Amino acid sequence: MFINEKTKTKHVIALFVLIFIGNLSMIFMSNLVEYQSIDTLNSYNNDLRDGYPKSQGIVQDDYTIEWLDNPTFEPPITPWYNTTEGDASDVNATTDFNQANYKILGDSGVLQVDNALSSSDWSVFQNPRSPILPDTYGISSAGAEIYHYWDEDINQTRNTPSIHWKRNIEMPVNMSDYIITSASLEVIYNATVEVSPHAVTGSGIDRDGDNGLTAYAIGDFAEFYILISDVNNIQEYQLAYYKTIDLGRDSPATPSIADTILDSVPEEVLISLLTAVLSEDNYNFTITMGIDIYCEDNEWGADEDEWTSLLFKSLNLTFTYQKRIDKFTSLSWNQIGNTISGSNIDIKNATLNFKYKIDNNWTEESPNSELRFFINNNQYPETVKLSTATSTFQDGKVGGFDVTNLILKNDNITLSIQLYLADTFALGQEYTLSIDNASLLISYTETTIEETTSLDIFLNDEDKTLEKSVEVTMGNDVNVTVMYKDSLDAFIPDATVRLVGAGGPRDLIEDLASNQYSIVFSSTELSLGNNFLTIEASKTYYEPISELINIKVIERNTELLLFLDEFDKTLDKAIQMIYGNTGNITIIYKDIEQLPGTHIDGATVELIGIGAPQSLTEDLSNNQYFIIIDTKDLGLGNSFLTVDAYKENYTAQSIRFKIEVLESNSYLDNIKLNGIETPSIEIPWNEILSISLSYNESITNIFISEALVQLSGTGISESFTENSPIDYSLNINTALMALGINFLTISANKENYTLSSRIITVSVTERATKVDVYLNGTLSSNFEFYNISIGEKLNITVFYKDLNTDAFIDSANVRLIESGTPTDLTESLIFEQYYITITSDALGVGVKFLTITAKTDNYTLASEVLTLIINEKKTELLLFLNGTQYNNGDTIQLEVTDTLNITVNYLDNLTKEYLSGADVDIIDKGYMTENALLEHYNITINIIDLNNTLNRIVIRAQVTNYQTALIEFFIQIIERGSTGALFINELNKTADPYIDLTLGSLLNITIKFSDIQTENHISGAIVQLNGDLTGLLLESVALEQYSIIISTTDLGVGLSIFTIIAEKENFELFLIQKIYVNVDRIRTNITTTDGVSNIIIRPGESVTLSIVINDLDFGGTVKGASVTYRWIFGQGFLTENDGIYTVVLRDTPEGSFTLTLNAFMGENYGLATYEIVITVIIPKEDLLLFQLLSIIGGITAAALVAYLYLYQKIFKFPKPVRKVRKYGKTLRKTKNPSVDVTAREKAFKVKYQNELSKNQKLLKRKPGDVPPKPDNVLKKPIES
Repeated sequence: MFINEKTKTKHVIALFVLIFIGNLSMIFMSNLVEYQSIDTLNSYNNDLRDGYPKSQGIVQDDYTIEWLDNPTFEPPITPWYNTTEGDASDVNATTDFNQANYKILGDSGVLQVDNALSSSDWSVFQNPRSPILPDTYGISSAGAEIYHYWDEDINQTRNTPSIHWKRNIEMPVNMSDYIITSASLEVIYNATVEVSPHAVTGSGIDRDGDNGLTAYAIGDFAEFYILISDVNNIQEYQLAYYKTIDLGRDSPATPSIADTILDSVPEEVLISLLTAVLSEDNYNFTITMGIDIYCEDNEWGADEDEWTSLLFKSLNLTFTYQKRIDKFTSLSWNQIGNTISGSNIDIKNATLNFKYKIDNNWTEESPNSELRFFINNNQYPETVKLSTATSTFQDGKVGGFDVTNLILKNDNITLSIQLYLADTFALGQEYTLSIDNASLLISYTETTIEETTSLDIFLNDEDKTLEKSVEVTMGNDVNVTVMYKDSLDAFIPDATVRLVGAGGPRDLIEDLASNQYSIVFSSTELSLGNNFLTIEASKTYYEPISELINIKVIERNTELLLFLDEFDKTLDKAIQMIYGNTGNITIIYKDIEQLPGTHIDGATVELIGIGAPQSLTEDLSNNQYFIIIDTKDLGLGNSFLTVDAYKENYTAQSIRFKIEVLESNSYLDNIKLNGIETPSIEIPWNEILSISLSYNESITNIFISEALVQLSGTGISESFTENSPIDYSLNINTALMALGINFLTISANKENYTLSSRIITVSVTERATKVDVYLNGTLSSNFEFYNISIGEKLNITVFYKDLNTDAFIDSANVRLIESGTPTDLTESLIFEQYYITITSDALGVGVKFLTITAKTDNYTLASEVLTLIINEKKTELLLFLNGTQYNNGDTIQLEVTDTLNITVNYLDNLTKEYLSGADVDIIDKGYMTENALLEHYNITINIIDLNNTLNRIVIRAQVTNYQTALIEFFIQIIERGSTGALFINELNKTADPYIDLTLGSLLNITIKFSDIQTENHISGAIVQLNGDLTGLLLESVALEQYSIIISTTDLGVGLSIFTIIAEKENFELFLIQKIYVNVDRIRTNITTTDGVSNIIIRPGESVTLSIVINDLDFGGTVKGASVTYRWIFGQGFLTENDGIYTVVLRDTPEGSFTLTLNAFMGENYGLATYEIVITVIIPKEDLLLFQLLSIIGGITAAALVAYLYLYQKIFKFPKPVRKVRKYGKTLRKTKNPSVDVTAREKAFKVKYQNELSKNQKLLKRKPGDVPPKPDNVLKKPIES
């Protein structure tokens, strides 16, 4: 059949559609089957949990595995290892305490050059710019010192001597790896020169304003300076400098400069200069102390200048440095893990987490440093900033980091936890960042199709795969064994095989040697009759299976044996027992299903006949049941008892027997008196006597309870208390007994027991006593004898007590005996004491002995002897000076012109009565006069009559029958009081002697010196100023003051301390210990000449900075200053031109930068600092041009790409080929032909030949080539 080309194309398209639909159907069916299998699997899992296993076809296992080994970093640390990138000296990896550590190796140090100057450290060098050395130089304990004398006539060329002392300093570390963080320099110098005379008569230093100068230009001066350089002197910088100004001036005379600190550069400049020097040599640098002298020819004739001493006293260069931590340094803890592979594996989730902490809060100098994570060398986008770390462990992220997208199959999973240092910074201490509990939890699913299975069943070793039933006697074991096999009839190991029913599921035990699962259990776990159980077998990836089996259980036969008191009474069933004893009834109840029979445990065995039925106790160790009975419960005579035994699934048994009970004798034993086994005891009266005993049955020696036990004797009849089953006891007070020996009888009796009795002997004695005696409240045992004065009362208190209980004994006979005469003491029941009060007058002066006795019935006699010493009466002497009372040893201060009235009161110390007619005198001074009316003794003395500054005065008073009294005091003779006030620059500074002044101003110190009593001015005094300057204050009588005026230029910059002393004869010294005068440098500030501090320029433009330095205290501008600038691109100096300082900055990149200016103007001026902001930006018009060029470039690039695309598709073919390709496309777009197929071929052939003839001249071919026929062309489309 002939089919045209278009129809053929339609058939091909239809074929493709059918194939597509078929494939789509297969995919749908495949998904449907998979869905149903998964649903079956889920149903099986649910049924399996309910006890009804089903096949599910497909098993999907979900796993969540910790992929890291040793996540807690326990030693040994493997498989963890560490790697470092960047500067390895900045970090170190360690492990300890089951954690991995990142140590950031910060470090710090201090270099201090401050030891005393010595020639061993400092070497002398010539100054290359002025190689002439001074006359003498050297280093001593005073410092580094030079002396120079210039005589124009001798050698005019030696007018510019100079000297350098150099010291090389070696750093302990490589400073290329450290950053200087702070620095200070303190150099102390002083100078002494010859001031005058000048001209040809002397060698004074010449300064502006000195007399006799005929050729003065700049004068004579010296320069002190400190240099720092590298050891090869490639870079050299000046750190401190001073040029003398007034040294050597005639008026005011300035022959010297006291110890002064040399002005140095600011700290930030000092740090920069030290850093620059140490960049040349990272370990060494040189310090230079330099002194230059300039002697100007200032006089006609021969000029002479004498520099007596120019000295560096000390040098202290101190700077601290910290470890430089380099940017981009990193330290990683890594682990290479296992791979995940297999087409049936689907990765669901991966979570990374760890705990981290830091030992100190992370430095703010590196805010960008962080922890990064890499899996298979791919960085996770989240990080952990070190600034978030604390001193305790915390999670890297709550819930962990989701790294699922980084986990790849078929590759080893590698993890790197990296410490990344993102900044360059200084670190002065070591930081330790620790991680622990690193975890990479990976969750994935594994899919497996189950295999079909079968089950063989064996019951009690018989194949019951078909019958599935067995019969077992109750109590015998049941053995259930199964063989779980796969589709190839092979044994399936490690399966879960259970027996379900009758008491819950039981797991069968696997026996790999026999290829089976089995369980053995007792039939007692089942019930009588049929028991239906289910065997279930399952294992992942295998089809689960279950089978129902039946186990039929039948009953067991039993036997009962009787034993009474261990005698076999199964046959005669009778025994005799003694009353009060116990009886043992033992039963053996056993299973005789298998001879010789086995004990039946857990049975119910009961004794009937003694009250309610009693259960016998099972003794498993002897395979029996027993009970212990008390014959008292049976009573005397015959008793008939029955024992019944039964247990479920066993035959019941019963036996009846007789017990005959006989009477019993008794006895008393173990009689104890106060815990001691004895028939007699000695005990004090009114004590508790404890009696205990045992009342026992004679044959069995068993304790008899509930008996009547009594104690009897003269006037005594007491019953004992039973403490069953130990003893009988009784507590009785011996106060119920008579003193001496008491015979008492103990008797015991109980029904059905014989009477028993014993006699005990109790000897009652008197109770021991003691007395405590107090004399006027003092216990007598605290002294050997007691002192008392005539006329004083003596209170005697006696406590009569029981020696053992310390209880008070009342109603006793307590007496005081003195010289054989007794006196009764009075009893106080409220205070539980006996007391008496006597006076010492009745006893007389001397040593006296008193005896105290105490006695009462049933208590022993107690006594004590007291020794008294009776003395004369005590006295008291009161002292009054000028009407004011003073104590013994006091001091009174009086002026030399004063008088002193001395008055004393002489009193009885006890009654405080005035003692008249006494002899009262001042030793070595005379007697005092008595004034009886006023009841005192008196005398008046003149202070001027005393010889010493401090005088000791002793007053003595005595009268008959009274003790002599003495009292002393001291008279200190003092000068007349004075006071004063301090005024500084007319301000009262007495309370606050401190003032701030500016260098060049005047200091006026004024003192007011006055009499403290009259407040009058004290004239003619010496008022001395001491301290940094000395001098006398001049008196102004009219103004009533002393004053002095000082120029602060003479004081110099800094704090000056003075002391003022004002003194005059017969007046107290007036002293102001400290006056503080602080002289500040002249204040300055920096401004730009145009007043602009924010400068904006274009890229490539230069900046010219012009500044002036203003004097804020005295006005005008400052010239001759040293002005430096510092910014991110370096540092340098500004050039001065008549007080204007300039610098040109070029090639500043785009951005905003801060430039800091520092001006140093010598020792008289303060340091000035100024900041200028320079901003380099691109103008908007330049930016618009750039954007326009970018757009044009983009359009050009797009046109080029379009052209290349068209060239590849069209223009790379010759024009004839392009036409052919065009007609090829036309063929595909032609309308459907008519049914006359031949006419269409003919039409196409004519069209083709016409077109081909038009272009054959353009086609390149060999002469012999013949164009293909149209039929051949139509059979296969032309390919482009």
